Amino acid sequence: MLATPPELLNLCFSEPVQTEGEDAWRFAVKPNGSSSLGLRIVFLPDGTCVDVFPGAPDPFPHGIWNFEWFVKATSDSSEGSGIVNFQVGELLPGQTPLPASESPSGGDDSTPPVALIALIITGVLIVLVGVTGFSLRLRRRKA
Repeated sequence: MLATPPELLNLCFSEPVQTEGEDAWRFAVKPNGSSSLGLRIVFLPDGTCVDVFPGAPDPFPHGIWNFEWFVKATSDSSEGSGIVNFQVGELLPGQTPLPASESPSGGDDSTPPVALIALIITGVLIVLVGVTGFSLRLRRRKA
């Protein structure tokens, strides 16, 4: 949920995309499913990322916005597309809130990952073994 419309939307792709050609790419930003806003499109020279700058009317429309994208890969012209929905300001009457986004791990952010816990336990065990070995060595020297 955003308080105001984004100044830019940035997309990066797993491989370079076509930046030239009439039907090589398409982007649209639509507040509340209405007409598309005017856009400024800036591709990185290598075609791996694009910045999309939507023009937002003043005052901007509140509610659910859609960012639609379509690109073709440089290597084989395979197509990629998607729609990103986001909320700007308050919902309009009859609009359903968007589901909360999940963390990249897909789990609850309040629980640490298992690998981190295992690493901490391993570190504690190494310290305990080291301290025990050092203590035994000191006792042997004194005896």
